[in-house]
Amino acid sequence: MRRIAAGFALACLSIVAVQAREKAKDRSPIEDTYIIAPRQSAEYTLTRSVNYAQQEGTLMDGVGLTFRDALSPALNTDIFIYPVGGDATLDSLEATFRASVKYAEEKGIYTITQWGDAQPYQLRRPDGSQWQGRIVPLRMKLKDVERESRAYLFHHGIYAYKVRIDLPL
Repeated sequence: MRRIAAGFALACLSIVAVQAREKAKDRSPIEDTYIIAPRQSAEYTLTRSVNYAQQEGTLMDGVGLTFRDALSPALNTDIFIYPVGGDATLDSLEATFRASVKYAEEKGIYTITQWGDAQPYQLRRPDGSQWQGRIVPLRMKLKDVERESRAYLFHHGIYAYKVRIDLPL
């Protein structure tokens, strides 16, 4: 768990948001998001980064980062950071996550999904602060490989964070 928390904290340290002025009501509250992620940190290697805000037809704005773990090559770790506003709750984050998986099922990306019961989770950050979160377990079949997956959901400030860890069975 420490390695998960360390990788997540590393990605969260480098978030900078540029906010629009309040008088510009027709503009989104966040005009652009910059995520600076290291290509290599300890055993983690950044293998993919996507800025969803610059792509049309995505479910939400934000960024996605995929890391490979040299100590566990079969382990897939994705970190998603997206603006949701200050009023978001863990319930709303979980509902959004479940809807995104359902959407992926409808598109044929996942062929089987079995949900587990969500559990509370507390992330202890390197600065001593703690974020309340939730773990949402699921099992899916992706490209004919069955996977066990855990999504760690957090909300802090105006951002939602989702750390999703998949491991083939």
